[in-house]
Amino acid sequence: MLSELDSDHRPVLIQLEPQLDLLHPTRGVLDWRKLDIELQSIDSPSLSEIPDTIDSVDVAKTAAGCLATFIQEKIDHCSREVPICQSER
Repeated sequence: MLSELDSDHRPVLIQLEPQLDLLHPTRGVLDWRKLDIELQSIDSPSLSEIPDTIDSVDVAKTAAGCLATFIQEKIDHCSREVPICQSER
């Protein structure tokens, strides 16, 4: 028996597999011109929830949340994922 194999430690089996998202990495690209046009639109359910008069902290928080939702929806609509070229890694 080899002394290298004589141990009180339990053997550990590690299986290494490539992750698919690492094989084909992407990055988000935002079309700023399209976003500019999209943000000029005020016809949105998110914006219609903002009251004309903000008279309390709770109403201000709700309005800020609605505005943030509106902006995030527009960013998502104007963004796309593109593959990262080998030279960009």
